[in-house]
Amino acid sequence: WLKMEMHIHPGVTKDVFLDTDNLESLDQLLLIVAEDVDKLVVICTESVFRRPWCLGEMATAYRNKIEIGMLAFPGFQLPAFERSGLLDTTCLRENGIQDDLVSDMLASLSRVPEVQFRDRMGSATMQNLVGLLLRRPWPS
Repeated sequence: WLKMEMHIHPGVTKDVFLDTDNLESLDQLLLIVAEDVDKLVVICTESVFRRPWCLGEMATAYRNKIEIGMLAFPGFQLPAFERSGLLDTTCLRENGIQDDLVSDMLASLSRVPEVQFRDRMGSATMQNLVGLLLRRPWPS
């Protein structure tokens, strides 16, 4: 639903990409983030920070100075991160993303704009959400 609303927003001039659109290879996914993404919106659930590929996408955006925004589900809180507590990031290191970059990116998220996802999302609320994520209001 979010992708559909973003596609029809007049402020969106490029394709809207969900990482689930291309989960065939991490290196290809990270290349798409590095070269074709203007803004990365992280759908903040508890599990997003336990998925190496998601961390890889965020670290790639951070390294390439791509704006990151967060869509936080009810009850979401940024977990505290310590380098020693990172999950197995072998697949990220194999793709040129070192643990230090991941740690720096994670620390930067406390300064990233966050939009709260509400329990009930009607069309008007979704349009407002898209406007907030894009920082462009939905035209009247």
